[in-house]
Amino acid sequence: MKSRTNAPTAKSFNTNFASLYDRIGEAGSKPSNMWCGDEGAWQVVEQLNRDAGYEPVYAGPLENAAAQESFIKLTSGISQGGWARSCIGLRLLIGSESTIEKG
Repeated sequence: MKSRTNAPTAKSFNTNFASLYDRIGEAGSKPSNMWCGDEGAWQVVEQLNRDAGYEPVYAGPLENAAAQESFIKLTSGISQGGWARSCIGLRLLIGSESTIEKG
């Protein structure tokens, strides 16, 4: 994208499970959303995150986008392996341990 527009660029909204987006309001605390990108994108990306109900977490410059993608693979693997129920972030997002099936 940046190579075509030469505009500030960011990567965001790809590290959380989309199936939980409509349940953000049920979280006991505001969930976070990681993003990386150019300084020029900072204000817009942070506001988009807040508007969506997330606390933005800056993960560094756009050069970190590949590391952010690797993080997605890791969290997906944890979820597929059944360990997602033990992750504090998912417990907070879901609401409470009582709503999570015991494995």
